[in-house]
Amino acid sequence: MAYRTAFRLALFVALLLGQTALAQPATAPWTDAEARAAARDAADQIARFYQDESLAARIADAIRIETARGTFDGAANGETFAARLLAALRAAHDDRHFAVDFHPAGAPPSAPPIESAADGPADPASIAWGRFLNGGIDRAARLAGNVGYLVLSGMPDAAASAERAEAAIAFLGQTDGLIIDLRQCHGGDPAMAGVWQSALTDGKVKPYGQFVWRSGAPPRLLLTPALTAAAVYAADKPVFLLVGPGTISACEELAYTLAERKRATLVGEPTAGGANPGRPVRIDLRFTLFMPVGRYVSRFGGGNWEGKGIAPHVSAPTRGALGTAHKLALERSAARPNHVLFGALIEREVREADFVAEP
Repeated sequence: MAYRTAFRLALFVALLLGQTALAQPATAPWTDAEARAAARDAADQIARFYQDESLAARIADAIRIETARGTFDGAANGETFAARLLAALRAAHDDRHFAVDFHPAGAPPSAPPIESAADGPADPASIAWGRFLNGGIDRAARLAGNVGYLVLSGMPDAAASAERAEAAIAFLGQTDGLIIDLRQCHGGDPAMAGVWQSALTDGKVKPYGQFVWRSGAPPRLLLTPALTAAAVYAADKPVFLLVGPGTISACEELAYTLAERKRATLVGEPTAGGANPGRPVRIDLRFTLFMPVGRYVSRFGGGNWEGKGIAPHVSAPTRGALGTAHKLALERSAARPNHVLFGALIEREVREADFVAEP
């Protein structure tokens, strides 16, 4: 799954820390020759690393043909070329993980292979970024009627974010239903999606998926971690996930697995459709190309959501999905003890809120 956000954020932090490798001065003039060299290098890198070998050959051939046609000639600058190359890549195969970035002063080196990333030490820059983002938690609140509400913007490194997730679940543990807003959740660390999955199910270690690598390296097994009872949202309380086109990658992983486990109701619109893990590679001297280098395989059903996205159980416009989920949460928790004991208060809260709860 793209984990594009995680890698690009880690790269951003690395640049802030001065860990750059400049390849040529920022004043180097832009030329058609550089455009053609970068396009040819992109084709070579895709042929070598892209997650599906047959697709890789097709995409690479398409880029070589476009290069020969002069498609990339005449670009005003590197940014224009990057946009043209990205359009050509997606025309060859509409993989939403593709991203092309121009670095005027020289691109950093390619990111290291990720096949064994889970076995190595946590990256300090990614940990710092995850803490800065509060573990990807933008908001934790109690809505009218004792419904919990969490807004997640991403899945930063689990080493930095797991404790934030546990704290959020503990904070909302007394609510009678939980809505998790993934509508603008742009991916990150798959291990963090596993933490959230554990916190919303049974808190037990359980295999739920694996990454199969283009390189032929041994697959990476994905496991939910063991959590304490205080960090697990009660299994008899309803959980709703708000999803839409802005739900990407590791955030889709969470939605997909919770739906497979029949633990959550998805409300909103279909998700982006980015299931596969990837990394950025340098192309020529001043560009980076992000591409998938493996594919996700569910341990439950054997599939994934690549290219097609995840369809919600309850369709609702993205903008109004919170109100829809809020009403459903109240309906499904109406018989719970709090609603019986504090029924009058809950009715008043709901009436005054009028379901105008969009952030």
